[in-house]
Amino acid sequence: MKRIIQSPLPYTALAFIFIQAMAPASKTVDLLYQQILKAEHQANPVPLHRLINTRLEDPRVMAEVQSQAASGNVDAEDILGNVYAAGWGGVPQNYTQAAFWFRKAADQGYADAEDNLGVLYDNGQGVPQDYTQAAYWCRKAADQGNAGAEDNLGIDYANGQGVSQDYTQAAYWFRKAANQGLAYAQYNLGFLYAKGQGVPQDYTQAAYWYRKAANQGDARAQTNLGILHDHGQGVPQDYTQAAYWFRKAANQGDADAQYNLGVLYNGGQGVPRDYTQAAYWYRKAADQGVAYAQYNLGNLYANGHGVPRNYVIASALYDFAVTHGYQTAAANRDRIAQQLSPADLNAARQLAHTMEQEDQVTGPINQFLASYP
Repeated sequence: MKRIIQSPLPYTALAFIFIQAMAPASKTVDLLYQQILKAEHQANPVPLHRLINTRLEDPRVMAEVQSQAASGNVDAEDILGNVYAAGWGGVPQNYTQAAFWFRKAADQGYADAEDNLGVLYDNGQGVPQDYTQAAYWCRKAADQGNAGAEDNLGIDYANGQGVSQDYTQAAYWFRKAANQGLAYAQYNLGFLYAKGQGVPQDYTQAAYWYRKAANQGDARAQTNLGILHDHGQGVPQDYTQAAYWFRKAANQGDADAQYNLGVLYNGGQGVPRDYTQAAYWYRKAADQGVAYAQYNLGNLYANGHGVPRNYVIASALYDFAVTHGYQTAAANRDRIAQQLSPADLNAARQLAHTMEQEDQVTGPINQFLASYP
């Protein structure tokens, strides 16, 4: 019987993803605290984020925020913008209202609100999408040292949105935010070093910034730091460390990390060879649309490694990988087709169709195993 190719595919490339986020509200509303805290017999104010997280369900708190915002209190305006943007406190999410209140605070020079208004323009939420306006408001906040805005302005320069594409400027703003400890910016700066965009290519610096973000739990940074350890770029080659970082990101649901961890289990690099674990992680990545994982999971089914041998499932997985852009899988699919009966071949095609319809592999495979003899 002809053997199916089983060598796992290489790791995924460094992910080209720049990350932005709404800035959290961070200031106090003095009158609001005085009233609520006095009522609760507390002597000292607590941080605003705790109030937002735990007290906006209290109608007194929400009423006071709205009252102070209507009176022009800039802190309350920004809080109310966050309330509408996130749907806090039982308030229906409303980006138009969020933009209204962020603009009120932004017009008073409130940096968090300027950044948040820029994000709304970038996403076209509550306002028409306008990258020029997004960059305008992010720059206002960035010029005040707002780390989130610095990162977002770096993204604008990296992507050429609202400003001319300029990786040097992107690196400049990412570095400002990264030096304030913002994990998103540390990841983004590490990525520029890895690619040599706006800065000289330097894997040591890439690893340095990825590690800073990874230690804060950033899954993309954990994945890319794992890749550097696997390749020995900027750090000593160390498959154990690669597996360590892949696992951290994989447990957060990062599909590339799940796939890469499956590759390590498949090859016994940094972890004991374990085809069952390889299949487990390939399946998770395959469910998220990673074509390489769909292909490698097909290999395991074709060879009976970590899963019972099943050519119908293998064929369907190869076909599904082809639909996700990995054309090389067609060769294995066509090779297996020669060994399938007409009924099995039809079942494989139907299974692949179901995978495509449901955009996953686990459910369709389980349904197939439960119903097909």
